[in-house]
Parts: sequence; C-alpha cells; structure tokens
Amino acid sequence: LLSNDPDFKTYKLVHSQGESGYEGTTLSVRPGTNEKFKYCMIRKTKVEPFQIAELAIYTKDFEWVKKDVCRNIMISDNYVTRTGNYYYGSAGIGMYYGDSISFVHNDIYYVPYSGMSIGWGWSNLPSTLRNTKIIGNKVDSYNMELHDGGAIYTLGRQADSEYYGNYMKNENGPFAAMYFDDGSSDF
Repeated sequence: LLSNDPDFKTYKLVHSQGESGYEGTTLSVRPGTNEKFKYCMIRKTKVEPFQIAELAIYTKDFEWVKKDVCRNIMISDNYVTRTGNYYYGSAGIGMYYGDSISFVHNDIYYVPYSGMSIGWGWSNLPSTLRNTKIIGNKVDSYNMELHDGGAIYTLGRQADSEYYGNYMKNENGPFAAMYFDDGSSDF
C-alpha cells in the first residue's frame, strides 16, 4: 500500500500476492503514475514465511530507477509465537541487510529456530548492514526444532549497531543466547 497519510486512511494498492505465496527476495513496486508517496506499508495476511531482502522502485514506464536496502524502519511492540510450523528455519523476526533498522520491545515465544536472526554474508567486509538497534526484547523458548541459532543470532559485519537490555531464557540448544556467527562485529 502507498499513501501520503501515515495512518493509511487513504491509500493506493500497488501489489497483491494472492494465494500463491511469495517465493523471491525482491519486491518490485510499480506505482504506474507520476504520483509521489511518503509511506509504504507491506502487510502479511497469511501464516507463511515472509521476508524482503531488497526493494526495487520503478517509474511509470517500468524502468529501473533505484535498488536499495530497507532503511529507517522500527519494528516494535509485537508478540511473535510459533512461527515456522512448516519451515523450521524461520526465525521469529529476521533481517538480512538493512540500514537503521530498530527492533524494540518485541516478545518472541516458542520458535523453532532463532528468536531473531540479523545479518547475512559470513564476512567481516563492509556492507549495507549497519545501525541496527536491538533493544529491550524478550525471547523465551527458542531453538525448539533446530539448534544452530540463538535467542539473537547475528551474521556479518554490522557497523554502528547496538544490542542491549534484551531478556533471553529457555535455550533449547548447545549455543549461547547471543550467538555471534561468522564476521559478526562492530557492535
């Protein structure tokens, strides 16, 4: 949904996935007009894995204009439970690459893999993954099916990122609650 109203009382629907589910990692938004919008809402309505690795924005002529990572997003005050009933590798909340993404005061309970999985790349090389804030989240009963994860699992360099005030309990695996995998640095 695209809108100039932060409450989305009026909006324009630009994409609907239907019943087939979304298989890719790039969401292409094609407004089809010269209209400009301030706000974009991506809403999930089915109990299936959902993730967007990048967002592509096109002109009305469907020409490629800009490809960018998600940025300046706050994910807060959510209750997430029993994700991944059919796909155990589904974290409660996940992000591959992003700039200035904040995860604040979320409760994650009873998930098959990591409560939160943040980062990608298996490398310490600079990337667009930066300014991540993971603050005041509660993760309880995680790694219920898979064990190579943690309450908060990170992967890759994450420049200028902060993780603090998180509460984790009931680890069901051999690794630490804060699992810093390959290349995790710059917190």
